[in-house]
Amino acid sequence: MAKAGFQRARSFSWEDCAAKTLVALASLLESPRATSLATREIIVLADAASLIGGADKVAIVTSVELAKLGHQVTLLAAMGPPDAMLVGVENLKVICLNQLEIDHAPSKIQGFRTQVWNKEAMSAFEEVLANTDQKNLIIHAHCYLKLLSSGVIKLALD
Repeated sequence: MAKAGFQRARSFSWEDCAAKTLVALASLLESPRATSLATREIIVLADAASLIGGADKVAIVTSVELAKLGHQVTLLAAMGPPDAMLVGVENLKVICLNQLEIDHAPSKIQGFRTQVWNKEAMSAFEEVLANTDQKNLIIHAHCYLKLLSSGVIKLALD
């Protein structure tokens, strides 16, 4: 049984996942409930701006493709460095806090504290939110549990 699960995981296509995420977000942007504005401001929250795993790849590809569609996209990531795919993309701003993975934190307590309530990420997110049009904003919390923490979600909901 474990072998079958491993085989499914190996055959999983992160490119397909990124494409499906992009289609879902695009349909949201075009839905009758969306405002009549042609472009939106989109904040993508991700633990990493580099290709560490599949979830990061989906966040990066989604950010790039939404920016190419003309939306103003900000990718806020805790870990870096930013992947080369993010460099020089029109309508895309990348904010990378260059934090360490929790396994590489100076102490286990500091790593745990950051994972539970990342004050630096929350401060950066507050700054991004202060400079956006709240009526024209979509926040896509893609992956945030390793480093960005649930603190950014609290801010998004406030």
